[in-house]
Amino acid sequence: MWIRRTRLVLLVSFAFLVGPAPAGALSIVVESVQLAPGATTTLDVFLMLDPGDTGLPDLAGWQGAVDLSGTGGVLDSVALTDASGTHPPIISSNFTPNLGGSDGSTRRSASADLSSGGTPIFDLAGLFQLNVTADLGAMGQILTLAIDPNQFTGTLLVDDVGDPIPFNAVEGTITVVPEPSTLSMAVLAMGGLLLTRARRNPLRARRV
Repeated sequence: MWIRRTRLVLLVSFAFLVGPAPAGALSIVVESVQLAPGATTTLDVFLMLDPGDTGLPDLAGWQGAVDLSGTGGVLDSVALTDASGTHPPIISSNFTPNLGGSDGSTRRSASADLSSGGTPIFDLAGLFQLNVTADLGAMGQILTLAIDPNQFTGTLLVDDVGDPIPFNAVEGTITVVPEPSTLSMAVLAMGGLLLTRARRNPLRARRV
């Protein structure tokens, strides 16, 4: 077990005894984005509630892991940081990336917990962020980033009495596309080529 802080160790250990949580109305979502080759962007990993969802227990701690094997090794770099900005962090105290030194080229992980009690779960609450850079040779590829749902080695939400909180895992994608300026130049070049061909063949251009 690679979580070392005392309270979260106890909560997660109790959750292991209780057993896996069934899927629920709460989802852990990896943001999907478009990215140009060689460019860098930030992906949020956040919580999403179904409309009208109520009655969720307070969150005391979480551990999360993202599986990068679906990216095919075409990300130049992937750094992990605390949540901020669009998805404010639900728990940022005791934030620990790279849990137990287990992260490698196909995994990023983190955890955070409160020293006592719990906090209400709110829609679009942030867990952590991934800063990613696409490889220059990744043009046209769709890269998949999936939540590892294994509560023993991957992702787990825990309430203040140690019970696991059910969730669904929603994977994200990085679609590697040309920069807008590059795409615009390509469209202009194609238009110029078609115009040139039309001018070279005026009779053919007028033919119905």
